[in-house]
Amino acid sequence: MNQVYTEEMLNKKVAGFKKFSAVAILIIMILGTYVGIQAYVRATRILSDHSTMQAKLTKAEHWRERAKKGRMKDIYEVSYAFELESKPYNATFRTNEEKFNQYKSTGTVEVAYSNKNHAEFDRKDLLLRQSSLLRLFKRLGIILIASIAFFAIIGFLVKTRLRKKLGQPIAA
Repeated sequence: MNQVYTEEMLNKKVAGFKKFSAVAILIIMILGTYVGIQAYVRATRILSDHSTMQAKLTKAEHWRERAKKGRMKDIYEVSYAFELESKPYNATFRTNEEKFNQYKSTGTVEVAYSNKNHAEFDRKDLLLRQSSLLRLFKRLGIILIASIAFFAIIGFLVKTRLRKKLGQPIAA
């Protein structure tokens, strides 16, 4: 059954969507900030007192997966291992084609580990990126802009659809 929408009802629905969008953007920003700060704190903790070493590649694989709309997506996965004080450590990560070929050709990954706790380690290039406050603020800015754009487009679509219904008679 179709309902007749008055201008007042339309404005109430749009105002409700704006409130929902504002809350959703706030939640997205809080989660993005939390995740970004956690990575920043971890990276700065490791880099504050660290040593580096070249870890040996244990596996470098490339495969293709079916993505959306039947497209194929290239996946590049690298595993590495190293030993400190007779204790083995290893990790796996995914990367792009350029870095994958670089790691595969050298056969090593530069790893930074905490001198206080050797179990805290990661790729040095990743830790350096994560320890940059400027990069953190850039990422948060991108998240904010993308969230606002997303909800603005959705809001426009909702308002347009409601406007089309404005003045339609109720079906009997």
